[in-house]
Amino acid sequence: MLKRKQFQSDAPPAKLPSQKKRKLTKTGNGKISPFMAPADTSESGVSKFRKQVGAKKPRRTHTWTFEEDLQLIDLYLEQMSCRWFVEVPLALQRKEERVAFRTTSLSRTLISWKELGKVFKKKPIECMLRVNDLLEAPAIQARVERAKLTITHMKNPGGDFHEEIAIRQQPRLAALLCRALQVILHERSSYYSVLADMLMSSWKESEVKLVWRYLWLAGIITRTSQANEGKDQKQRGFQVHSKVFEMKSLKIPHYLMETFCEAAKYLAFVNENVDEATMVAEENDQYFEHEIEVNMSSGQAAVALSSMISGFSHLVPSYMAPGKNSAENREIQRAMAVKGLAGHLSRQWGGVFPEDFLKEYWSVKSVFGVSDLTTQAQNIKEMEAFSSSARLRQVSGKDARRRRRKHAAEYSLRSWLAITLAEVAGAGVTLNELSSRYAISGLNAGCNTPPRVLIQREMDEIIRQGRVLEVNGYDHCRFILREFADLYTLHPYRISSDSTVDKVHFHFDKGSTVVARPWLHLDGSVNTKMALKLKRKVVNIVMCCPGIQDTAVHKKMRKIISLQDMRSLLEELMADRIIYARVFRDTQPPVASVFKLPTCPPSHEVDIVILSPGELRYVDFSRDRIHYFPAVNCMELLGAEACDADLG
Repeated sequence: MLKRKQFQSDAPPAKLPSQKKRKLTKTGNGKISPFMAPADTSESGVSKFRKQVGAKKPRRTHTWTFEEDLQLIDLYLEQMSCRWFVEVPLALQRKEERVAFRTTSLSRTLISWKELGKVFKKKPIECMLRVNDLLEAPAIQARVERAKLTITHMKNPGGDFHEEIAIRQQPRLAALLCRALQVILHERSSYYSVLADMLMSSWKESEVKLVWRYLWLAGIITRTSQANEGKDQKQRGFQVHSKVFEMKSLKIPHYLMETFCEAAKYLAFVNENVDEATMVAEENDQYFEHEIEVNMSSGQAAVALSSMISGFSHLVPSYMAPGKNSAENREIQRAMAVKGLAGHLSRQWGGVFPEDFLKEYWSVKSVFGVSDLTTQAQNIKEMEAFSSSARLRQVSGKDARRRRRKHAAEYSLRSWLAITLAEVAGAGVTLNELSSRYAISGLNAGCNTPPRVLIQREMDEIIRQGRVLEVNGYDHCRFILREFADLYTLHPYRISSDSTVDKVHFHFDKGSTVVARPWLHLDGSVNTKMALKLKRKVVNIVMCCPGIQDTAVHKKMRKIISLQDMRSLLEELMADRIIYARVFRDTQPPVASVFKLPTCPPSHEVDIVILSPGELRYVDFSRDRIHYFPAVNCMELLGAEACDADLG
């Protein structure tokens, strides 16, 4: 028994390109769209109409002389060089550094095309398009690069972003960066400035100033508007820059969170009707069909495609041939004279214009059958890239039991780890640093197992016991004893009953510890709005760039958070099965050059392994590269998370 229901979408339907500027009138079978019919039905009118259809509009309406081109490039370089000098607020300035220059990749202002248009008395868009054309010339490109090198050599030899380098090299500053982002991204309703000052009091004033100056020079923060300033506990002097979350500059298709939510709602609508059809239908007729509408939204299209891949549905097209009278209509015969694809389709299908042809004569139904979740998940898993690869850590039950056996070598290693972690104290230590320290310590493991594997096993055990925490540096995870982890952790708190508007008292729960992340509130709870905002942009990037590396995602996200925090965010998406990851392990990466032939030997092989959630700390970034891919049903899963979230 077939069941047909209409899905009511909250999102407006997508419009055809021809519908963006004009509204099409609905035409019946055998009628041609009035926008394809010539106004003059005479033979000369039809010929003129054909020329207009085939004519290509000129891209430029203004001409540029050689002198104007030279002047335009001079003014463009002048404005561009001014963008590289960033004006620093007084509270963040170094000595006598009102304007800072670090690299030519940092800027906080835009090119004023309006000012250039006034000089040449032309439209700003014409100046921008002309500059883009001129920048394609090698001579102009060389001139721009020379200007960058000259200014960098004069103002900052080496082109180092000193603040960023300091944060990369010092774990304390990386932890402070995370804490500063928590303060900036915190919701205003539950934010208290006295709490932020209290949680940042563990760092020196010079360290705090350095991190805030980095955020300013990188273009991540901007001044708070006067309307948001005040003398209450909610006051903050800086806020996130609007360009941090914009996606237009990425030049990739991007979808709003409403699109993801619509996909989740449409899937829930389908599942509900499939369950209903199963209850009332016969044994051999347990399915539900839904007719696909013209210009269906992106969310519904995503569900239709992912359902086909998982074996949950299939598409059934049907065609109704037009009547004979439609092909004899004189207006249709005239329209068939139009050249190009429109004319070809008109001649093949009785003179019907393609838009009318698709609207009136074709219908497509999506038929959803009864399929268990296990089968769907298995089909989706098989469609993943390199799905047959081995896992990063394949441990059987027998191996796990063998780990728990007590040996003298394990006791000595465990005591050595305790001493080493106590020595590094609040700085923490990475897995590579532990392996290097163990190699020079002179200790012998007494077995053939590599020392790195033994250290991993022991660290897993003491992390499980809660004595050691895994925290994030800038580009590596670090292991630190719980008693030294105050810089990297948060504690839930409650506001005391004797608090007033001017003075707020907090009681912290020291027995509960949460590892800090930029998308968490200062009490350790999830900042849902900001987490979804970050995840939405990350998923859009991974969807449009499948196989992208973690470093590329970090760069496209404007480095708003540290590289290791970005990996943790990606790992959360992996845990929700929205994306998945593969590790490319190359012990001898070949050196690539555009001027030489590949130096990779013929027998050179690269291992590809599956990275599962929770295994990020086992990745050796000196030889491993992580690539991320979108799941087939990523839009529905992220939409379901957004729909279930309590956004207050």
